[in-house]
Amino acid sequence: HKNLPTAGLVSSEGGGVLGGRAFNDLSKQNSIWSGDSITIDRKTSESFQLIGGRLTVSMMVQDSAFSEYMDSKGEQTRGSGLLARFLICRPKSKQGTRFIDGATQSWVYAERFNARIEKLMERNLEKFANKSVEKELIYFDSEASRYWISIANEIESKICAKELLDGLGDHGSKLADIICRLAALFHCFEGFSGGISMATLQAAEGVAKWYSDNFIKLFSRISKE
Repeated sequence: HKNLPTAGLVSSEGGGVLGGRAFNDLSKQNSIWSGDSITIDRKTSESFQLIGGRLTVSMMVQDSAFSEYMDSKGEQTRGSGLLARFLICRPKSKQGTRFIDGATQSWVYAERFNARIEKLMERNLEKFANKSVEKELIYFDSEASRYWISIANEIESKICAKELLDGLGDHGSKLADIICRLAALFHCFEGFSGGISMATLQAAEGVAKWYSDNFIKLFSRISKE
């Protein structure tokens, strides 16, 4: 509120975050995700309004901790639509197949990734120093725009009874938006100019589909049956 309106909840032991007050303030989490302003009411200090806040939530959670959370608060969290706003995955364990072959691993892509992250962080520091919180607007090009509409309509059709997203309306209602956001992130991270291209949108669609498949396996009635 006082400086740069960005924050993160990041943990490799997400059980503590799941049980914390910050994560479980569902209405504020949903409002920040949607880009709405939120009001912080305080009894002992000055209340304030946060406008244009951005929040990153990234956590790894053990099966037992996640199951315990879902048993106690899962219905409320799903009902509010919060879980549908996340990219959730439960990859298969590789235990028993993690053999060491003695080959030398290349770190060149990790180094390139870190260098790009560093540049973006420097840009953020410049904004912080200049008290500049203006957001940059980017758009789809005409081809990508038409394709995104077809993606959104296809997802909507799958929310109907007996379709793939039956009973997962919360997830389906946010999926097209998530694809749009991923495409924007890819576009900015790669340093592309102009509008978001068809190729970038399709890359985002592929990533989102993988996460969507995981969400369906975890939460759909069909999977349980």
